[in-house]
Amino acid sequence: MLIIPSIDLLEGKCVRLRRGRETEKTVFSNTPAAVAKVWDRLGAKLIHVVDLDGAFKGKPVNLDIISEMAHSLQAHLQVGGGIRDMGALEAVFGAGAFRVVVGTAAVSNRGFLEEACEAYPGRIVPSIDLKAGRAAVKGWKETAGEPIPEMLKRFKRAGVTTAVFTDTARDGMLEGIDASSVRTVLGAGLKVIYAGGVTSYADIDALKSMEGEGLEGVIIGRAIYAGGLRLDRLIATYQEGDEHRDQTR
Repeated sequence: MLIIPSIDLLEGKCVRLRRGRETEKTVFSNTPAAVAKVWDRLGAKLIHVVDLDGAFKGKPVNLDIISEMAHSLQAHLQVGGGIRDMGALEAVFGAGAFRVVVGTAAVSNRGFLEEACEAYPGRIVPSIDLKAGRAAVKGWKETAGEPIPEMLKRFKRAGVTTAVFTDTARDGMLEGIDASSVRTVLGAGLKVIYAGGVTSYADIDALKSMEGEGLEGVIIGRAIYAGGLRLDRLIATYQEGDEHRDQTR
């Protein structure tokens, strides 16, 4: 199971928000590229980068920082935030992203998702951000009307192979995961990467048990920044093999 550290960019800084709220932010670093190098050195294979400025403004904003990261790391970047048309998509890939996460446009613009998947097969990752039982869009400020099971089927028809699922009520809160909510997006024939509230080894154990149901990885943010979980130990235990478990806890 992939252990994926998250870097959220806001006003050029590495931050964490609580439930996606701009007014509830914690700044962890003024140099996001330096943070990325730490996660890279500790063994991350994939780093999840969210351009929060882009998500709020509807177009990518932090391309320079993304490019700096992409060209200085061994790890791949999975980048999202404000990517709502082919021009924005091409700009983010041009900055060095390996995979691009599409949220609002994947939910609301079917033609765009199909075009994106055709242009970049296997590298487009829709984001399903659960809020009040629906997919949240436009920086989590609105919700879509399409039921999530139907949305998943549509994604698969468009050529999607992997999706990110975020429990917005738990994101950044250090309250643990809700396993029942994770299972709402498993079993649709897509690989799923989970994000939102991961706090403890028990949370990781619960997600690890879902690998056979399609759970591919877990995105971890505040817990590794605050020191509750150590990225190197998580990678050794859950990504490289269970034989390390006793030595790394």
